[in-house]
Amino acid sequence: MEDQYLNIEEAASHLGISPQELRELRNRGEITGVPDAGDWKFKVDDVNELARSRDPAAVPFSADIVESADAPEAAPTVVSTPQSDVPPKTASEVLKLRQELLAQSSPITSRLIIDHLATVCGVNGDNAEKVVDGFWNDLVDLAHYRDGRLLVIPHFGTFSLSRNGDQTALAFKSKTVESIQSRLKQRQRTTASERWIEFFEKMEDGDVAQLSVKRQMSVRIATKSNCDLHLVHRVLSELFDILCEVFASADKKVRWAMRGEMAPASWRDETWYALRCYQRLSAQLPGWKETQAVTGRGTAPASPGKQGRKKSPSKASRGSRSQGKAETGCLASVLAIVIAFAVTLIVVIV
Repeated sequence: MEDQYLNIEEAASHLGISPQELRELRNRGEITGVPDAGDWKFKVDDVNELARSRDPAAVPFSADIVESADAPEAAPTVVSTPQSDVPPKTASEVLKLRQELLAQSSPITSRLIIDHLATVCGVNGDNAEKVVDGFWNDLVDLAHYRDGRLLVIPHFGTFSLSRNGDQTALAFKSKTVESIQSRLKQRQRTTASERWIEFFEKMEDGDVAQLSVKRQMSVRIATKSNCDLHLVHRVLSELFDILCEVFASADKKVRWAMRGEMAPASWRDETWYALRCYQRLSAQLPGWKETQAVTGRGTAPASPGKQGRKKSPSKASRGSRSQGKAETGCLASVLAIVIAFAVTLIVVIV
């Protein structure tokens, strides 16, 4: 049976609240809405579940229970999947939960991160895991790396493709630990704003290219995972934030199951985080030759007919000195002949 929907006025009326209050509940993740002509519509099952959570004695909306006037009258029932989503945590709660995660011993596992995301963002574990999976699937999309481009995520780091034998590996270099620490101190907000989503979803032809890199990623993940954009953006933003907190520690590793390990690396006075790509993640990418063909990296071979061997700097300088000596010797010989001829001519005249 196809899902039955209520428009925002019908759903709000059944819940005994105003449409604006229902929009606020949707913004907090208490109910999932589907875009509907510039506003929202809601599944009947979701409305019934929300009504029951607010009032256990609530009578379910029965439009999809009695299918015809001839159907025998029966006690109304509600068939729905229990929702485990709860309102997101407050700013102070978020900070406390982040500190609890950072207190874990290294390495911090992907399971710990997913559980943290679910708790902070008020979503169930399956949805948090969907966003994390969508994040990694997006990173290995070759479209980001065409024509030698890199995937640069502001204030976070840069992803690229590297060669590992005949295979392609995903590479990552974070912003320096010092710059991340500095930005965390200056940051005013604890959670990301979702106001842009309302405007974006009301646009008939939303131009994704006008969005920031992180928001573009949220839209792609939401589209491919069939998850609510608010939920995806909330979880993805917290993912970036908590990873930056880990990077700022400069001493803890992050171990992503079957994907790789992010660990600190240093050179001279700088420290950053790099990714050691696991074989399982490399298997999602094409071989290196195909990657070269798509990205245009290292695909222009040298032309043997037009390029000769290049001399080393030392050989080139020795050749120049030899040529200079030869030219000097020829000039001296010519000068000696001219002088001898002039002397002979003077003697004859005298």
